[in-house]
Amino acid sequence: MTRHKGNTLLQQMMDNLAGYPDSRFNKKDRAQIEQMLGFYYRHIPVSDLESTAIADLVCAVIAHWQLLRVRTGATPSVRVYNPSFEEHGWQSPHTIIEIVTTDRVFLVDSLSMGLNRAGLTIHLTIHPLIRTVRDQLGHLQEIRSLGDEGGEVESLIHFQVEKQLSADVLHALEKMIRDVIRDVTYANTDWEPMKQRATVIREILSKEKLPVDAARQAESCEFLKWIEDDHFTFLAYCEFDLVDKAGTPRLQLDKSSQLGLFQESCLNDQQAGAVIPVGGGKAYIATQEFLVVTKSNARSTVHRPAYMDFIGIKRFNSQGEVDGLYCLLGLFTSVAYNSPPKDIPLLRQKTREVISRSGLSASSHSGKALENILTTFPRDALFQTPVDELERLAMGILGLQERQRTRLFVSRDLFKRFYSCLIYLPRERYSRELRLRIQKVLVRAMNGIEVEFSTLFTESTLARIHLIIHTSPDSEMECSLEELEPLVINATTTWRDELHTALNEQFGEAKGSEYYKAYANAFPSGFREDFYPRTAATDVARI
Repeated sequence: MTRHKGNTLLQQMMDNLAGYPDSRFNKKDRAQIEQMLGFYYRHIPVSDLESTAIADLVCAVIAHWQLLRVRTGATPSVRVYNPSFEEHGWQSPHTIIEIVTTDRVFLVDSLSMGLNRAGLTIHLTIHPLIRTVRDQLGHLQEIRSLGDEGGEVESLIHFQVEKQLSADVLHALEKMIRDVIRDVTYANTDWEPMKQRATVIREILSKEKLPVDAARQAESCEFLKWIEDDHFTFLAYCEFDLVDKAGTPRLQLDKSSQLGLFQESCLNDQQAGAVIPVGGGKAYIATQEFLVVTKSNARSTVHRPAYMDFIGIKRFNSQGEVDGLYCLLGLFTSVAYNSPPKDIPLLRQKTREVISRSGLSASSHSGKALENILTTFPRDALFQTPVDELERLAMGILGLQERQRTRLFVSRDLFKRFYSCLIYLPRERYSRELRLRIQKVLVRAMNGIEVEFSTLFTESTLARIHLIIHTSPDSEMECSLEELEPLVINATTTWRDELHTALNEQFGEAKGSEYYKAYANAFPSGFREDFYPRTAATDVARI
């Protein structure tokens, strides 16, 4: 808030508090409430508070102070309610969520994410940080500013969300809030142990001679060092042992290895075995990949609502045989998405190999175009796609050569849980409606159960749509890739496109293009709905 308006509002709130009789608060309590009034709304725009009565603003602070007064141990204090003047002394058109808890990284964004996941609109978020001094029973003795020494840093979080009248819904919201705080707490407290496990794995890989390509082994060690350098948000860790069950190799969870969100009851009570994308392990054991980077089977409940990134590393015994699996889960940081592939281990090796196989000179036009394709390739897909598959996709995209046409490129992840679909089309054609039409075609053909999308617009004449079509691992496409692309092209074809084709057929390419430029926008929407493009081409011939 601006200094002048903020000072005016603060003085009005202080004057309101001064009107409370001495019997309501003792001297110590009144001093603590005055302290909270001084910082509670400090970073909130006055425009967000102007519609609220001064008395209600003061009472909201008092209500949060009452929740702050007693807190034992690390247990968060949470209250979800609809304040009424009769019961609470103040009112709000929204449901109020008040939280007092130990400050943690990713706390507010994770809680906001949980509320959005519940389908709630957040009208206001207030999040002051303070230092508190408490006695052995958890009673508040003193409030200090963050700049002071001593005490514990605590988060005061106040959400106003769209009003919920059901007591069951309010109870469910409180449980969800506590679950998110628990997940954030585990992710914070186990951060260093998980990072240390990555270090230990890297040291093992760097010292042992393994039955894998030496260059790949060295690059994997560099990659683990890279994620340790704050390029990866560690959220969960576990290990699997390879055991023999009735003559079939199976991966069995080592429960004592679980850290972070794999602690009991985290991740919405999903078990580690369901989150790790290896099933019983047969598919992973069979693959030639020594280290796999892909997506897990669960969305993160901490920091960002994305599917967590999974890093799986085969574990070998002294005989050089696979005897288990190291599993790191988390989220790549923004640096991992914004840095060029040449600066990221694994990706630099992968892109160098694709460029080398192409036989193109790095200084040539095509060589530079290929490098740009790999640099702007969807980063998650770049991590996930094997070199052979990446070469096929990159060279296919290069073959477009800025031509105004629609192309579809598809790959499936190692464990058959989703298809990655890249659609290139003339950028002026892109619209939300067009993307939904393409999406509908692909979901139907791939038996999709969930869709994620992103788009890319550059100075290129082509736009790119990236669709992730999630499927059941045992489902197959209802048509071949060769049959699927024409269906996508048909979904992108407009009435005007068909008019252009009809004019070319009737007058030849030169005259047809000339007439198209002259008459493409001449036919009103009513005409386009009632008549075929070939009819319009015939009408042009009569003019």
